[in-house]
Amino acid sequence: MPAAFTVKSMVNVGDLVNNVGQDDYNYGMVLETELDITEELIAAGSPIELADLEAVSSGCEPPGARVLWDTGEIDIHYTDELEVVNDERKQRVV
Repeated sequence: MPAAFTVKSMVNVGDLVNNVGQDDYNYGMVLETELDITEELIAAGSPIELADLEAVSSGCEPPGARVLWDTGEIDIHYTDELEVVNDERKQRVV
């Protein structure tokens, strides 16, 4: 069985981002990167989805980012759900 590898995020602290998968969010600023979302959910006592558990157990969970949204809400999202919109990269983060 191959060893798990670490996926490096292309989202940086201070980036302006848009969530490509949810219309509830408009634009936000990245406050923190390289988060383990499952550990954050467990620590907060939040429910964990089966897909998250499968990603963790396979060693393929993407890194997370803490984002301050324009609504004032602070949430954690997988970086593959975020699109950087503040600079010349203007690409979907994968």
